[in-house]
Amino acid sequence: MGKRSKAVEIEQPPPEQQRGDAFAIEIVTDKGRGGATIRIGKAYRRRSMIDILAERGVLNPDDAKALRHYRHHAIIAERSPVRDSLARHLPGRTGDGPGIIVLNAIRIRDDCNRAAGSLRDILRAVAIEDCSLSEWAMARAGAIENCRKRRGRLICQLEPRPKALAVAKMEIQIAASRVRAELDA
Repeated sequence: MGKRSKAVEIEQPPPEQQRGDAFAIEIVTDKGRGGATIRIGKAYRRRSMIDILAERGVLNPDDAKALRHYRHHAIIAERSPVRDSLARHLPGRTGDGPGIIVLNAIRIRDDCNRAAGSLRDILRAVAIEDCSLSEWAMARAGAIENCRKRRGRLICQLEPRPKALAVAKMEIQIAASRVRAELDA
């Protein structure tokens, strides 16, 4: 009878990154021979802002799906043409120039950016760079210092202006619907 190995402690992200819903423990898998899935273990993984906003009800399921599609193609379009650290070519990047996969991703990304129009900046910040709506609102309109007493201590936090946060929610919803309309066309 074999001995059971001790459970490995999972390294947590630093406290400043743990705020909000940015990380979740997920199962790490790999593909084995014949396409079989092999479970490697568990790890903290960064959740995309699209998933967080969809869970909070800011984005409806169709808009969230469209933003995930946009994100996927934008990441492919912006990959470096240089080989990775394992000397492997990235998909779509072979020979002397970008392959059809990368060219298609660039076209889809650019079409969605044009469809978003003046909301392109918030679309990119939220969908690709995982910027929260609070961070976006504070960067655009400034922040308010809000101090509260908790357990006898005064705790002060920077928070977005309520109107700026409402505008950011509306802007990402409009940008997502424009992206969805472009992808559906």
